[in-house]
Amino acid sequence: MKKLLIGLLFPFAVNAQEPPADMYHEQVPIGIHCVDSFQRMTEILLEYHGEFPIIMSEMSETTTIILFVNAEHTTSSFVVNKKYKDSDTACIIWGGKSPDGLSLIVNPNPRNSIMGM
Repeated sequence: MKKLLIGLLFPFAVNAQEPPADMYHEQVPIGIHCVDSFQRMTEILLEYHGEFPIIMSEMSETTTIILFVNAEHTTSSFVVNKKYKDSDTACIIWGGKSPDGLSLIVNPNPRNSIMGM
């Protein structure tokens, strides 16, 4: 797990840019649940929560963030998958429930978002 945490933090340190003046660093204790393959994580989230991988974002050649959501949009999990030479590790970094079914909301027109960009 130490290898995964270092791997998760390293890309941010390498690609770090000077943050805006009003952005600050805050350390938070966080526990994560990991398994030794993305396939196994997919099986677990489907079996226990009915969640499927909906969105994937490649953050580097070895790191992918995946959002899993159930059909009712009442539960979701963020998973980080880290590839190594002969294996991979998948960890749930955040998960939650939305009784109102708001676990996944897609912005239909991101260019006209609430930020007015």
